[in-house]
Amino acid sequence: MFDKTSLEYIAIKKGASGSTVYTRKETKNILTTDEGLIKRDPTGAGDCYCAAFLYGIINGWDIYKAGNFANEVGRETVSKIGPMEGDFSNILYTFNQ
Repeated sequence: MFDKTSLEYIAIKKGASGSTVYTRKETKNILTTDEGLIKRDPTGAGDCYCAAFLYGIINGWDIYKAGNFANEVGRETVSKIGPMEGDFSNILYTFNQ
């Protein structure tokens, strides 16, 4: 996948199944669950996932931690109505510990 690009990461979002993140050297399957989740609206979940993943990478997290954080932010997003309406402060607090 990386032969004709200068990309450093490729993330494939898989909804309730989590995501897979690829680099030139490794692949990480990052599982999540929708157990206990009340899905209200998927609007903005992909955008929030991407923003959260980039936040993690910019802050020096490894791809597993960044992907896991992104999964959790996406999960929170679908539990609210409207794009990017979730409150991510508790998730961020947990990941910064």
